[in-house]
Amino acid sequence: MGPVRKLVVGFSKSTKVLPVFSWAIRLWEKTEYSHCYTQFENRRHPELPLIYQASHDMMNFMSRSVFLTQNAVIEEFTIEISDEAYDRLMYKAIQLVGKPYGVKQIAGIVLSQLLGLDKNPFLTDKDTYTCSEWCGIVLKELGYVIPKDPNLLTPADVYKVLRWTKS
Repeated sequence: MGPVRKLVVGFSKSTKVLPVFSWAIRLWEKTEYSHCYTQFENRRHPELPLIYQASHDMMNFMSRSVFLTQNAVIEEFTIEISDEAYDRLMYKAIQLVGKPYGVKQIAGIVLSQLLGLDKNPFLTDKDTYTCSEWCGIVLKELGYVIPKDPNLLTPADVYKVLRWTKS
């Protein structure tokens, strides 16, 4: 595989005052976490790993230290990947920085679960992303089996993929 890099897929919850969206997701999903993210190692500055996520209305990078002022980490999975895979994922992340958060997608996920749909009814264009969708894209790229359309993934779905399956 060549040189090995570490990629973290993590699960967290908001520590903000009155995190209504976080509470709603945790209640709906029956989980302790409401968010998932990736963390890229930083070889040049190992003390500054980079969180990449869909939050704050967009796809964004954030230092781990800043992330931890806003979130409590519930669980993290470390995956060893090749330099080539790291470069592909970082390239994709950079391409998506600033793309809008998929608020309508979240409503479509709930509706899809309630009605048993296999497509997100509120996905009119592919210019928005959710945290779970990003993590699903990453895991699929790394060879994990993703059980449904990434536009329908929830943090709990991503957790189950990491916990129980790898192709």
